[in-house]
Amino acid sequence: MSEPVINASRGPVRLAVVSSHPIQYNAPLFAALARREGVESRVFYSWHGTSDKPDPEFGHVITWDLPLLEGYDHEFVRNVSPDRGSHRFLGLINPAMVERIEAFRPEAVLVFGWPFWTHMRVLRHFHGRIPVLFRGDSTLSHSGGRVRAFLRNRVLSEVYRHVDLA
Repeated sequence: MSEPVINASRGPVRLAVVSSHPIQYNAPLFAALARREGVESRVFYSWHGTSDKPDPEFGHVITWDLPLLEGYDHEFVRNVSPDRGSHRFLGLINPAMVERIEAFRPEAVLVFGWPFWTHMRVLRHFHGRIPVLFRGDSTLSHSGGRVRAFLRNRVLSEVYRHVDLA
């Protein structure tokens, strides 16, 4: 039997979670994680999201029917991208992200999503130092032709090289 990725036998596990922005289906998960005995977590956001401006996909300001930031510890890390957002790789550039996560002193880091400069930097920085957990919700089956599929496959191979558990 292999060693567990995270050893919780010494007390609460400090888990840093990296997410692009507050998302309605993640908020309940983060709140449940915060209530879980044996886990101390903090979510590090790389963008405020579209709460005060029209959502690019929907074309208007979105108001969710549940609180997106209640019930869990979180921090917004300054994004310096000139074109902020989760619509492009360079839309999330947070030079202080690694420093802010290290100040939390996590025993593991969980990264939500890969196609962002900051998230790739976090994966690479913490790989081999602490367990790196990853959650992605995309596949290689997107249309766009063979060249795009090839490039996507190469990038995802790089992502998974820096992940201990997906």
